[in-house]
Amino acid sequence: MQNVNSPSYRRLYQAIENFFQKVFSDQTDYGQTVIKTVSGLPSARKRSTGQTDVQFMNIFGVKTTLSNETVEELIKNVTDDGLINSKSYKPLKACAVYGCDPVTTTCQELADGIVECQCKEGAFKKNLEDRVCSYCNSMCTSENQKHCTYNKTGFPICSCLPDFKSEESKCVPCPVGYSGVDCQNSE
Repeated sequence: MQNVNSPSYRRLYQAIENFFQKVFSDQTDYGQTVIKTVSGLPSARKRSTGQTDVQFMNIFGVKTTLSNETVEELIKNVTDDGLINSKSYKPLKACAVYGCDPVTTTCQELADGIVECQCKEGAFKKNLEDRVCSYCNSMCTSENQKHCTYNKTGFPICSCLPDFKSEESKCVPCPVGYSGVDCQNSE
């Protein structure tokens, strides 16, 4: 199922496409359904029945009047066709779909499915719509012997350039005989 060119995946995609065409046949602002992930269900009993778990995203026009609840109701009220069990539909939270960076932001769900990626303490956005924040401000420049790097957890931080080390919030050249990141290499 992970191979999008396989016959199994194409059959699954066609079944999902047909299902949602049926579900939203009276909705003029329905655009398409995009498959996000496909996986087998975890229990051995379910695997033996050939069930598959599919995460997808339905896309509607910008001015749609459909709420998440209405979409869920439309899906659950469609008669199953043997391939898709509409009763097993579980909506994802908007944050799961929107994709805020979990390292630098906290996802906040606002009214009407609107999502905001709020920066964690000390971080900021370069643009209001960004889904990732930075700890590298305008002072993090080569003129100040600094650059933006990532720590071990993938967190963006401002650090000194190689051959410089931090002293009193400034990057100063390594002492004679030392070099590298934070002057840790002895020559």
